[in-house]
Amino acid sequence: METATLRGIDEATIVRLENLAETTALQLLPALWKRLQSDGPNSSPELRGLLGQRLRDEIFDFYVCIEVIKENPKVQGADIDLFQGLDLSVVPQVEAPIVRRAYEIFARQLEQYRKKYKEEISQTILRAKEGQLRAVCRLLEWDKTWIEADFIHTEISARGRRYRPDEDDRFLVEVGRALGKKPGIKKYTEVSALLVLCELYASRYDLSGHNNKHLRRLHNLLIEDSAFDSADAEEGHPLYEYKYFVRYLKRHNIL
Repeated sequence: METATLRGIDEATIVRLENLAETTALQLLPALWKRLQSDGPNSSPELRGLLGQRLRDEIFDFYVCIEVIKENPKVQGADIDLFQGLDLSVVPQVEAPIVRRAYEIFARQLEQYRKKYKEEISQTILRAKEGQLRAVCRLLEWDKTWIEADFIHTEISARGRRYRPDEDDRFLVEVGRALGKKPGIKKYTEVSALLVLCELYASRYDLSGHNNKHLRRLHNLLIEDSAFDSADAEEGHPLYEYKYFVRYLKRHNIL
């Protein structure tokens, strides 16, 4: 939302894209959830909710990027045909790049969680719902989004309201520390939406070759539209460097 506003998209367009992302995510979630269940032992409704939110964020961010590029005066010729003619209502099918990459990242993060903590995240969720401090902190250390989960938000609020120092001090302090730590996962939308844009561009042009003019044009276009900006922008995002950008696309099998 904030990114979209800063990039000059009007409020009506933001609302339209939010509604479109919500509708699309609701249509796709059952199939993706079934696939996730077949991939591993994670089956909690809380995890399904998180997958749905991730999918909404990814689809919305992708739509925002498309809107920004469509308005870029440097997009000419075939580029206009590529982006202006894009039917946003049909892009995110289950096997479309945006959905596939969003799902792959989500599933990969679950695997990373299992390796780090030696248990499935669904097991941690069950213990956190019982009020176990270590489980609650583990979820929050991994992904700050869990602060919005009903079972965690309710527990924190209840302890804050009643506040008994001998019972609640340690819980609230440890939760605060967990929230203050660097998250175990990268910000989700810094990964997938950008890759999908590149994949969409690559479907029109041959981007092979380090000095490919279309690849350089894509890189310049993304820089102009601040696609690489993040909370660490003042330190310089590595994707601003063309050679790193090329390696990044190769690592993700786009080149």
